[in-house]
Amino acid sequence: MFANKLGASTYCCILEPLEAALGKLENIGFSFVEILSDGMHDLLNDCEPCFSFGMEYVVHAPIDLNIASVREPIRKASVEVLKGVVEVANRIDSDLLVIHPGHYGWHIEKERAYMACANSVRELSRFSEDFGVRIAVENMTDWGNSLLRSPMDGWVIGNAGLALDVGHAHLMHELENFLKDPRIIHLHIHDNDGQRDSHDALGRGNLKLEDVFSMMLDRNVRGVIEVNSFDALKESVLWLKTHDVLKSHFDSQSFPRSPDF
Repeated sequence: MFANKLGASTYCCILEPLEAALGKLENIGFSFVEILSDGMHDLLNDCEPCFSFGMEYVVHAPIDLNIASVREPIRKASVEVLKGVVEVANRIDSDLLVIHPGHYGWHIEKERAYMACANSVRELSRFSEDFGVRIAVENMTDWGNSLLRSPMDGWVIGNAGLALDVGHAHLMHELENFLKDPRIIHLHIHDNDGQRDSHDALGRGNLKLEDVFSMMLDRNVRGVIEVNSFDALKESVLWLKTHDVLKSHFDSQSFPRSPDF
């Protein structure tokens, strides 16, 4: 069933302890969860709550790192932190780590930043192979001089996977082009109005979600709903279950487990 490919990010419960967040997501009926390893969900501080649940996990790396820094000590420190996250991901049986490509401070540094990012991704990919964890780099928006806003910049991830954030791609008017990339191995799914990275519930914006889910059905790609609140997550699940293109791909008896959650 399509539902077996669809998970949720703990981002929607980021202000709650990890154990509480995982419990709420399991109660809805998700079979896997992406843990945003930040705040109270920082797996480097405590990953023990993960062992209390029967779900599969994907890990999203902390977002305050910069693997594209042109200052080598900062780049190296970011890579070292991510190596620690790889080890934790392996411990909780996660086979995928999503990372941000980093950013640059000044436009004159852009080319150097891309080279620094490419070096970091290669180093992390080599390291993670020994732990059975694959690296997927997430495409970004133009906020804060972030890298990887367009498929034209895709060379920076080399042989790593692409974690396609469909909301980011929509904001950059690049979704259709990004969907053609054969390296997509993971999706972040949320909606917006094309103006702001709002992480709205599915159906709230003007993103062509049918194209996204058609790709998931045709390829061996998993995705997570990455919305800004638990209410938005519930609204997204109901949209998926009732949408004409997708409702036949859900087992209504098990996803979600209760019609009122």
